[in-house]
Amino acid sequence: MSEPGFYTVDLFDCPNFRMFHNNDCPRAVDILEHKFFEPMSMRLWCHLVQSAGTVMDIGAHVGVYSLAAAALRPDVPIHAFEPNPDVFARLALHINLNGFTNIQPHRHAIAHTEKVSFIRWSKKGLGFLSSGTQLGEAMDGYNEAVVFVRPLDVSHKRPPIIMKIDVEGAEQLVFDGMSLVHRPDIILETFDPKNASYIGHMTKELGYSYFLVDEHNMTLMPEPTLLPRDPTGVNFNQFLTTQPDSIESWIKNR
Repeated sequence: MSEPGFYTVDLFDCPNFRMFHNNDCPRAVDILEHKFFEPMSMRLWCHLVQSAGTVMDIGAHVGVYSLAAAALRPDVPIHAFEPNPDVFARLALHINLNGFTNIQPHRHAIAHTEKVSFIRWSKKGLGFLSSGTQLGEAMDGYNEAVVFVRPLDVSHKRPPIIMKIDVEGAEQLVFDGMSLVHRPDIILETFDPKNASYIGHMTKELGYSYFLVDEHNMTLMPEPTLLPRDPTGVNFNQFLTTQPDSIESWIKNR
């Protein structure tokens, strides 16, 4: 275990930024001990951020994606959504620590309707920050909190829009509640076959193409449709885009 305190994140294709750990954060374990956190997803993200008009980090957790975006682009609005109150506090600390004024943190969940609901997350020893907050009332072994739930409004956001969506099984609800009029590029985590099928059908009609983000081989692999990933594996993310030729050119020339 490392001594609690602040540390510098220098793994990604962006200027360095600072984070805090108290031996309670899975992202700190990834970055400090393993020197490995979704390297291809982050490389793709940093590439997309460079030409983005708006950045949306849905399921921001402690903010690695948002912080990298702000380090690269202090001029672009970044919206970071994290409903878990414990994790949100660490996200807010990281924003203030780095002096990033263009990250707007939102402590509400994203879904298809506006309401008040419950979230739950598993109880972990020593106050370990959860990385698996879900919509739904508490069960044995889980903490709970009340949150606002709202649809994602992108109608007045400046394109190009890029998104990262990691919402622990609520992916369909997120897509049901947002407009894809601007055809955002999306890095998406989904393990559920029904969610993958539903979102794949919806986005295919809008001209989207799909890529598996291969973290170990540091590349993107074209896929015929959106597929559920294996939660016990390594490659969790897929990339959805309406500009596959541009992405394939970037892969070849990077």
